[in-house]
Order: sequence, then structure tokens, then C-alpha cells
Amino acid sequence: SRQPGQAPEGTDAAPSQEEGFMRELYERCRTVNTVLGAWLNGSCEVLSIGEEELELGFYHPLHMQKVDKDCRTLVEQQAELMLGRAMRLKVRQVERGSPASRRVPKGGHLVEAARALGATPVTKDGD
Repeated sequence: SRQPGQAPEGTDAAPSQEEGFMRELYERCRTVNTVLGAWLNGSCEVLSIGEEELELGFYHPLHMQKVDKDCRTLVEQQAELMLGRAMRLKVRQVERGSPASRRVPKGGHLVEAARALGATPVTKDGD
């Protein structure tokens, strides 16, 4: 079974920034509270990290509801410690591997370098 933040089976890709963040968030939550932290183990992925909001996409409604109701404070506290700023958790259900859960990176050094060379980011659905 896949651990949080590991690349999907059959790929050699290094974990993305979001996958690395999710792995560390899971480990931190699990250290504080093993039972509550377990709800983050492979059940979700980071959809976005904003200035004040962390959005997680969950594959199953039960995991999403449990984290939303019972783990919210723990997740927000650990995200705040990791990012150095207060964070509000937002949750929604997504299908594993769906376009909604696979957003095009808006930043990063490679995107900046490509833009500097005149590239324009595109998505599969034309957004």
C-alpha cells in the first residue's frame, strides 16, 4: 500500500511539494494523536495551500467527515506550525486521480523559468 506523499505505483516521479507537505502533516498529526492522525493516512491529498487556507481533497466521505469534525483543530494546529501562519482547513470530496485533485502548479522554480522563456501554462481542459 502507498504511504502518504509517495508517487503512485508505476511512476518514478519524486514527490511533489504538496505530497511532501501531506506526508509531513500526516506524520506530525500521527505523533500528536495516533488515532486521529490515522484518518490522514492515504485518504486525501493537498488541493491547495493559500495564505490562510489549506484545502484537502478526500477520496471517501467517511474520512472527510471524520477529519472535518474530529481532526480539524489538530490539522490546523500542525499546518500552522509547519507554515508559520494561522491556517483554516477546508475539505471536499474528490476522486483519486481526478482533474479536480490534480491541479496544475501555479508556481515553483520550473514554472517561473518557463514563464521567463515565454511559456504560457495550459491545462488539459483549457482553463
